[in-house]
Amino acid sequence: NIENSATVGTEVTLKSNQLQFSASAGDPNQKAEKAYDVVPSLQKDGFSVALRSFRVIFIPQIKFFYGQYYADLDLTILLNQLHIALSNGYKSAPPTLYPEDYKSTFEIVSIEKDNKAFENIDDIFTIDPKTGSVSVKKNSVLTEGAYKVTVKALTTTGLGFTTTLTLNMSKGE
Repeated sequence: NIENSATVGTEVTLKSNQLQFSASAGDPNQKAEKAYDVVPSLQKDGFSVALRSFRVIFIPQIKFFYGQYYADLDLTILLNQLHIALSNGYKSAPPTLYPEDYKSTFEIVSIEKDNKAFENIDDIFTIDPKTGSVSVKKNSVLTEGAYKVTVKALTTTGLGFTTTLTLNMSKGE
């Protein structure tokens, strides 16, 4: 039985001892959070013998990538393939994590050079854990090629999302 069925409405039902949320639960546009405080109870001979209240939160669809997102137009511009000069220092723009309220921390998961694992021994590649901007130190170690940096965002909800930023490095002409 759901003790507070009048409060949660018809979007939450109990079927075969399982709580079910209708397809219309949450924000249909997936733009805003919607929480349901549910109080299911265990019934025995018509009496409640156990109650447990908990909250279910439907969160918006999270977008994470290097580029720009215009929410009002639902327009995404990917900027995850960049050409930069070899040996020079570089700092990327921060990635887009939408909705921004969920932004927490960022870390580099892996780096590949031309589709082969690259060891970042000299910490040439770093990331700002607060903004997600990837930096490349001015160096003489790297060689021409495509460096694919896989970045993970940990959200305030505890969910992790990954994306890539490929830096194509070549000597300036």
